[in-house]
Amino acid sequence: MAVSDKIILIPALNPDEAMIKLVKGLQGEGFARFIVVDDGSAAEFSDIFRRAEKLGCLVVRHEQNHGKGAAIKTALRAAGGRAGADGYITVYADGQHQPEDVRRIAERMDAAPNALILGTRDFHSRDVPVRSLLGNRITSVFFRLTSGLACPDTQTGLRGSPRRFLNLPSRKTGAGMSMK
Repeated sequence: MAVSDKIILIPALNPDEAMIKLVKGLQGEGFARFIVVDDGSAAEFSDIFRRAEKLGCLVVRHEQNHGKGAAIKTALRAAGGRAGADGYITVYADGQHQPEDVRRIAERMDAAPNALILGTRDFHSRDVPVRSLLGNRITSVFFRLTSGLACPDTQTGLRGSPRRFLNLPSRKTGAGMSMK
């Protein structure tokens, strides 16, 4: 597998030039398939989305803002019917994820094709807002207590998941995962 076998999913609300720079950087790393979800952006941001389309991104639009989670679900629904993808990587439109880090996620996905791969931020910097640090630590502890698994960054937006995860049975129903 290669980075070209991954579809990049980008939820976006009122994105700026950082999203265009991100897509170009990812293309420089070998990524070629992008789904951008305009999650109810204001009209003045339509040029950014047109530019993304010119770069080869499929842009899907929400008329109203539904939040990042709903935008990711919309992107997964749009990606689900695309042939040749072995996985999906979510990145945020604000440029917080570096193209080389996204490539590393893709490489880890190839090395562990049945695993969810999470990018982890460095919380040791003095520049990390206290609110972000505390929120992430609290959710990480709660996650460990409830699941028994350690996850140092439960709130990361940089995630790589294999295509087959879209068809996992739901715990409650035993049916396929709903993307509603």
